[in-house]
Amino acid sequence: MPPRRSARINSSPTPPPPPPPIMDAAMFQTAVIAAVMETMAQMNNNGSGGGTNSCTNGQSQGCSRVGDGNEETVDESFIRIPDDMDIKYTNKANSVDALIDAIIPSLQFNEDDSKFIISRVILTTKNESVDEINDQMIERFSGEKKVCYSYDEAEDYSNNLYLTKFLNSLNVSGLPPHYLWLKIGCPMILLRNIDPSNGLQIVVGQHAGKNVFWPRIPLCLSNDDMLPFKLKRKKFPLRLVFSMTINKSQGQTIPNMGVYLPESVFSHDQLYVALSRGISRVDTKVLVKPEKRFDHDAIYTSNVVYKEVLYD
Repeated sequence: MPPRRSARINSSPTPPPPPPPIMDAAMFQTAVIAAVMETMAQMNNNGSGGGTNSCTNGQSQGCSRVGDGNEETVDESFIRIPDDMDIKYTNKANSVDALIDAIIPSLQFNEDDSKFIISRVILTTKNESVDEINDQMIERFSGEKKVCYSYDEAEDYSNNLYLTKFLNSLNVSGLPPHYLWLKIGCPMILLRNIDPSNGLQIVVGQHAGKNVFWPRIPLCLSNDDMLPFKLKRKKFPLRLVFSMTINKSQGQTIPNMGVYLPESVFSHDQLYVALSRGISRVDTKVLVKPEKRFDHDAIYTSNVVYKEVLYD
């Protein structure tokens, strides 16, 4: 996957109970686990899954204008979201529910269909929002929920000043969170390929549905400047992927895509990347929490484009 990182969306998930004894390995049913990465790669290699990127399917000029910073703006940087793509924002819980229902409809009737599940993703700006949507979706998914915990330590730090509870609470880009909710059939992304000879083929094609044996492995940040110590997290290298960040979606084609913007994008061409991942305008829905109102009915969001980067 390109660049890295409850029943009600407006409340934080219930804190997990104290972790059980750490096991070195566990067996998972993997009919769908990690299929997102492999299947999307196949879509891209096979002509984008039978469709075309939304920026080349009836709206290429509009997407190009967004990417080039030439789309009509108000108040310097705000552009209008087309009405047919917009999910109206009322409040956080109801609006996110509406976006989920638009992108992943009738989940209870389709959750056993792996093609249905892996063709639908909600993109958003930050890991915090990704985790909120993933937590809500795993609650909607039927079946028994399993919770897997990480073993965290401050490596090469002999003073032992950092409590385990504090280390567990850290949610750092590049590492999975301390706890992982799992249900059979839920879509996952494999964060580390620990079997290069087989890659991800074990869960697709003729091997789909077979059990594979994945151990917990130590995961460390490659750049630790953000912390005064080196955080090592021993965990299964998996993460739920009902939702992912816009940055992680670069290079992918998503047949049914939602874009959730609880705040405006914050980096160059981030909005263009989000809007251009879909196959068609019809299958792309955008939920924006309005920062400013310029027209009673229209929805606007900020577009960040540094033209000097494009034309220097």
